[in-house]
Amino acid sequence: MTESELNQRLSPIVATTLLLSLFGWLLLGLFTFSLSLHALLLTSLGALMACGRLLGIGIDELRDGLFQGIQDAIPALVIFLMIGVLMASFMLSGTVPSLLYYGLYLLSPEWFAPATLILCAVMSSATGTSWGTVATLGVALTGLGQVFGLSPALIAGAAIAGASFGDKMSPISDTTNLAALSSGTDLYRHIRSMSLTTMPTFLIAGGVLTVIGYQSGEQILPPAAINTLSSTLEAEFNLSWLTLTPIALMALLAIRRIPAETTMFLTSVYAMALATSLQGSPLSQVMAAVYDGTPFKTGQAVLDTLLSRGGMASMAWTLTLALIAVALGGVLRTLGVFEVLVTTLIKRLQSRGALVTASTLGSTMGNALLTEPYIVIILTGQLFRDAYGLRGYNPALLSRGIEEGSTLTAALIPWTTTGIFYASTLGLSVLDYAPYAVLNWLNLIVGITYAWLGWGLIKDKPTATVARAPDI
Repeated sequence: MTESELNQRLSPIVATTLLLSLFGWLLLGLFTFSLSLHALLLTSLGALMACGRLLGIGIDELRDGLFQGIQDAIPALVIFLMIGVLMASFMLSGTVPSLLYYGLYLLSPEWFAPATLILCAVMSSATGTSWGTVATLGVALTGLGQVFGLSPALIAGAAIAGASFGDKMSPISDTTNLAALSSGTDLYRHIRSMSLTTMPTFLIAGGVLTVIGYQSGEQILPPAAINTLSSTLEAEFNLSWLTLTPIALMALLAIRRIPAETTMFLTSVYAMALATSLQGSPLSQVMAAVYDGTPFKTGQAVLDTLLSRGGMASMAWTLTLALIAVALGGVLRTLGVFEVLVTTLIKRLQSRGALVTASTLGSTMGNALLTEPYIVIILTGQLFRDAYGLRGYNPALLSRGIEEGSTLTAALIPWTTTGIFYASTLGLSVLDYAPYAVLNWLNLIVGITYAWLGWGLIKDKPTATVARAPDI
């Protein structure tokens, strides 16, 4: 859709009014009336469809936009289901119980939060997936932190921050490659550009989590309690190095660039084979866990809560909310709210800092409107790349801002697919863990500050022609 077509359909004033009304309703419903997020998004979807009709858009076009939003998000929705299967298989195979067992002895409560940040950063860098990291290592560490008496929100925030670091910086991450492509820059130049702002932020986040975790680590689990839990795990599971091989397999498949859904499926099958051969689980139990999850009764309430997870059924809340959210994003794309606001804003940008700020915050706004970071990354690159080229700025600055504004902040917005997934998987609300996901919100601030101070900026010769990602 061209700029003139967008302006004929939706003026900047109308687009701003729709945006403020939508956010106002969501924030009022969440914070004032404590309404269901499902209901809030569904009523917002109905209101936007009605607004579209009042603006003269045909019902068929609005429906096409709605279903296109769902179609674009199908890979993410499939991953939701596969994550449920992966979690169940990792419980039955003894993978997560082994992580809990060794963590009881190897991790200190005082250093648990920064250790979680680092471990999840390493795993997500190796696998290129933040979702897989949070659903496996993140779940285990958050549960183990609870055993130690630490705040689950603190450990979940640290896990999400670490997982987001790898998702942003890994050369095998989908978002990393997509941001480079949509901005017209080289992948490794993009990663080098991000390292200028992300590495200092990671160190700061580690320091903050160390201070908070050290102050929270006073409730150290007594040795007798540790021995009881470890003895229960030894009695229930056959613990050995083999139980950790599913994590290694997942990392290997990801490094070989096997699609995420296939990687999770193959890893789940392997973990289920371990469950039957190593743990002695009946095949009927393993097959039932694919849908129903893994109900454990070990005699230790804390372990039963931690291990009774996974299965497709456990993702129902996540899947239904995500379906409504991506449908809402599809209608907003049909209306052109995001594009109208961004193209209007670009015309007013003069300074270097203003351009970087706009592309970064524009990505965040896109997350809030369109709910799916993959779409936001492509659209933001399409809308801003010519502005960067004409002003002579390296497209790696744009790709860096896009990742800081979209990949990282998606975890902080309750109705994005990423926020929905993390909240469901870890059993916490986004508002609970968001303050502790320090990297996710601080990196955005650091990147914008760098732009205004003139740090980490590379200037190219002005050009109006830049590499383009496919239009969507």
